[in-house]
Amino acid sequence: MQIIQGALDMGKTAIVLVPEISLTPQMTERFIARFGDKVAILHSGLSNGEKYDEWRKVERGDAQVVVGARSAIFAPLKNLGVIIIDEEHETSYKQDSNPRYHARDVALLRAQYNQAALVLGSATPSLESRARAGKGVYQHLRLTQRANPLASIPEVQLIDFRDYIGQNETSNFTPPLIEAIQDRLDKKSRLFSCSIVVVILALSCAENVGLLIPVQTAIFP
Repeated sequence: MQIIQGALDMGKTAIVLVPEISLTPQMTERFIARFGDKVAILHSGLSNGEKYDEWRKVERGDAQVVVGARSAIFAPLKNLGVIIIDEEHETSYKQDSNPRYHARDVALLRAQYNQAALVLGSATPSLESRARAGKGVYQHLRLTQRANPLASIPEVQLIDFRDYIGQNETSNFTPPLIEAIQDRLDKKSRLFSCSIVVVILALSCAENVGLLIPVQTAIFP
């Protein structure tokens, strides 16, 4: 928000890209509450008429801040000062149908053309971005503090999947994860669970081959 405000104070405009799944009413309301009528919202959930109205609002110069999913990178903002991509590693920024493009690559081109700042935010950056940061192509800024210093960091437990091979009928989930989920459900708590797994595993000689061990993650607010 402060970066966007800084751009507006210099008479420039801003684009904020977020994954489609993150474009909740609560999120858009935060931007509208801060910047008022200067904000235009662009995403696939809008009707054709609503998309047209928002696009025209940007084209007329009535909006200086565009918040949206990947297609918002094409918003016709003038005097662009900053582009912010939240969760830049998300695959939803890549469009596989025609016209094919990656919003992150388009953002880089627009930032270079307009001499604007490009901010790629992620706790788990893409391999491309991490490599460019390591080579000095990108400036690497590390956040060492949480936005809310009073917020507690969720407990993370790493589980070696090999310890449970053959022990349970449903091999996609380990007993500790199932027990933790059931505990949260019994307590009627909110639950977010994420498990991204890529595995090459020879069961007959698991101790003697290279493995990419699946790590199951569960976050319980």
